[in-house]
Amino acid sequence: GHGKSDFVDEIVLRLCTRQDWRAGYFSPENTPIEYHHAKLAEKLLGHRFRKDFSTEEEFARVVDYLSQRVWHILPDGDFTLGNVLSKARELVHRHGIRVFVIDPYNYINHQIPAGMTETGYIGSFMNSLARFARLNSCLVILVAHPRKMNKQYGTQKTEVPTMYDINGSANFFNMTDYGIVVDRQDEMGIVYIHVEKTRFRNFGTKGNAAFCYDVTNGRYSPCTPPPEPGMQVQPWKGAKDLFSSEGWI
Repeated sequence: GHGKSDFVDEIVLRLCTRQDWRAGYFSPENTPIEYHHAKLAEKLLGHRFRKDFSTEEEFARVVDYLSQRVWHILPDGDFTLGNVLSKARELVHRHGIRVFVIDPYNYINHQIPAGMTETGYIGSFMNSLARFARLNSCLVILVAHPRKMNKQYGTQKTEVPTMYDINGSANFFNMTDYGIVVDRQDEMGIVYIHVEKTRFRNFGTKGNAAFCYDVTNGRYSPCTPPPEPGMQVQPWKGAKDLFSSEGWI
């Protein structure tokens, strides 16, 4: 994978810590939930979440924070969109979540009505997410995987996916408000974030940004990519260090 789930976690936690939001997840890939909480804890604390690295005070603080900010739903056996959104609506009413993550799309139990094309179904699916977001004042983040990408001609590099490469339909691009592609370039040590679509200009524009991934805490730091592979990655202009281990809570 290219780190889509990790980058979504970064967005969610920054909204929680900076805007005092609360978050809900439908993320069967992030089970057991305790493992996902450990990943979130490392981002929040700025270092590994293990006995040798965390004090009892840090452990108690991060557990308390996550218990009041992040909730997971995993409906027993019924992963239909209607049931998942029904459970998410309960999180809105009980805990006031402002962001809900579906990670990934292919874990939903898709029930395409007889006579409906996949394109038509995905259009209806996206409409359901938009309606949920609007009625519940909740940001919905959908993680979706692209098709298997080909190698570029004459090189061993894999083509960079676009929103149109998501398996199923162009409606993933056409009917979303914001479209982001995560492209990890291991040989450069860089993660490129491509913002391919923004519906409203006052909330941002299309463009690209480079980040470095800190394996010790799972955070993404903006950086200046090297001119060519093998050269050192530089901190983003104005930053003293490439990575920060400062706690967020």
